[in-house]
Amino acid sequence: MKILHYITATIQNGDTIEKLLDIKSANKGKIEMCIVVANQLPQKEGESEIRYINGNGTKPYNIYTLQRRFLSILYSFVPDIVHLHGAWSFITSKVHKWCLDRDFLTVYSPHGQLNGNVINTRFWSKLPRILLYQKQMVRCTNAIMADDAREREQLKKLGWNRKIDIVSSETETDSGSKTYSELYQKVIDSNTLHFIGINEFEAFSSLLRSGISVGGRRGQLSGEAILNLRNITPTAYQRISLLASDLLCLDIIERGVQNNQLTLKMVDTDAIERYPLKRSRSSAPLSDSELIQGNKYIYNILNNRIKSSEETIRELCIQIINTKYLVNDGSISVSHLSTLYEKMRTSDIDEIRFADLLKALGIQQFTRRIIQILHEFFLLEWGYMPLAPLNDSGTESIRKVIMTIKR
Repeated sequence: MKILHYITATIQNGDTIEKLLDIKSANKGKIEMCIVVANQLPQKEGESEIRYINGNGTKPYNIYTLQRRFLSILYSFVPDIVHLHGAWSFITSKVHKWCLDRDFLTVYSPHGQLNGNVINTRFWSKLPRILLYQKQMVRCTNAIMADDAREREQLKKLGWNRKIDIVSSETETDSGSKTYSELYQKVIDSNTLHFIGINEFEAFSSLLRSGISVGGRRGQLSGEAILNLRNITPTAYQRISLLASDLLCLDIIERGVQNNQLTLKMVDTDAIERYPLKRSRSSAPLSDSELIQGNKYIYNILNNRIKSSEETIRELCIQIINTKYLVNDGSISVSHLSTLYEKMRTSDIDEIRFADLLKALGIQQFTRRIIQILHEFFLLEWGYMPLAPLNDSGTESIRKVIMTIKR
């Protein structure tokens, strides 16, 4: 893993830099590290591993020059995680924002500078900084590393971020604490979607399609897709399994592995330490008989306008209404989509009659969008689409709801 450390001027000292160099030495071959220091001093001899970016020895750079120099280092190194150190620095908050804007993961170590006694000292002079940038910076970081249990309790009392762990040196791990490398791995495992490559996502899609059996037949894969599956490494499969666990479709992925006779060891995702989800997805099956939520108008259409001989249409309408509710609620899972896909794939209905009922229910456009999603996830064929798919901004919103994983 590659870690870029940014050390603010408020905590610059030889001990902090020396500690980071010790961590790098202890994890040689495992952690590649770059240390960036906000300092107005020129580069010293023997410090090739440290980059000073805030001055040329006579005066500090302006914010635009500083941004250009930092981004140059950021893109030349391309870290997995950017680790920021220290508090009460506007420049550090800007560095954090530059990283977030470019989709880099961030970890934050305040090093005791957010403890209660520090905040209360000259509180009114710190309040503007808290409101302007410090609180937002803590809230938006992917994880916080406390130096000891006391600091962790102080950070918990602030309530700005719950993803807090105690970090220790690589050689001395106290009870309840973790090493830097373990915490970095926890952050990476908690943000699997961030590290999924194109080939891995294609493999995820292929396993998803081949893991669903409709009428005793599983989804057919192209020769290129099968070849891509054969080249999956155990590390890549672990990332795919973690993503499937977050999207509640791990059982489908595992069936896909078995159906394609891949020699991959099943991953116990529960044994991998990760930060909890801010909001879990619904694990209840997608019902085709009862609405999750509805009004008198919807119940009237379902009960009075649908004939007894059109039970399949009724079930499909209920599933689509429930799907819309889950999308609006943000609790939709890929498992729900697979249930809807199987229903569409096996239903023989009057498409004109079905389209009229969807229009009366006010879900015709949503149905077209969800059909587009089913085509993308499971390759739903044209012959099984009761309506033409629709790919617009509304469809993109549904994609974001499905694929957004917040911790």
